[in-house]
Amino acid sequence: MGYGFIQTQAFALHHIGRMQQVLDKSLPWSSLLTDAAADIQDNGVFDWLFKQSQLARWQQRETNCRVYCAGKRYVYLYGAGKWGRLALQMLNRLKVPCRGFIVSNQASAGAIIDGIAVYHLAEMNLEPVDGVIIAIKGGLIQAEIKESLAVQGYFDAVCLDDL
Repeated sequence: MGYGFIQTQAFALHHIGRMQQVLDKSLPWSSLLTDAAADIQDNGVFDWLFKQSQLARWQQRETNCRVYCAGKRYVYLYGAGKWGRLALQMLNRLKVPCRGFIVSNQASAGAIIDGIAVYHLAEMNLEPVDGVIIAIKGGLIQAEIKESLAVQGYFDAVCLDDL
């Protein structure tokens, strides 16, 4: 019938007719909801809307990241997993050089990921002019990382989720 938000005249007339039947009380309201849900599912509107909202969220995140990174001497990513790599892709798109990944796991330190060095937190000597983006999911672990950074005297970290 229709696709996304572009609908054919026949599609529109069909739904107007169904609405009229509801208003005339010859059709229950629930049938309209059932029709609408089927049309949305058939047309992939939910998937499209979800993808659009995710895209808009990442675009906003990139804008916020650009603002955060402006004027920073170096930018580091805390976390070298999936979210760290996503954040690295974002920094690359923004042409913001990543100085390195920071990790809590000593075993991962010394590795190179996508051409970027991995450092253990204890090796770091972060200055207030440096930027740290915490690229790990989970509020509890993010709070623990911020606390670990604060113990090191660094207080300007932001979470990727919050950008």
